[in-house]
Amino acid sequence: MHEDDFVIEVDFSKAKAKGEESGGSTRLFTKQKKASRCKHLRVDIDDELRTVICSDCREELDAVQVLVEYANRERLMAYKHDTVSALNRKIDELKKEERKIKSSIRYVKKKLQQHVGSKKSKG
Repeated sequence: MHEDDFVIEVDFSKAKAKGEESGGSTRLFTKQKKASRCKHLRVDIDDELRTVICSDCREELDAVQVLVEYANRERLMAYKHDTVSALNRKIDELKKEERKIKSSIRYVKKKLQQHVGSKKSKG
């Protein structure tokens, strides 16, 4: 018996059919379903029994639901990868533009200094 189990005890001693002895009581063990905090990110798959069990909390999972969740996570990862790639391309473009602007600023400063220097020598 596990801590998540609860016991249903049925007393059959009073319920007996004609000509039968008292049956006594019987205990039935039932697995309690409770909300799991586990995200079931790691699973064990039994090919023979065709079951999927969470590696962390040991809860038996619906195989189709596990497949759907894995597909959704895969799509989300692909979307994030594409987004990061697009952002990295944009960063590279902005860095090139920054280099061009800095180069233009250096050129304009140099020309301005030459122009100011030539006016001083004339004046």
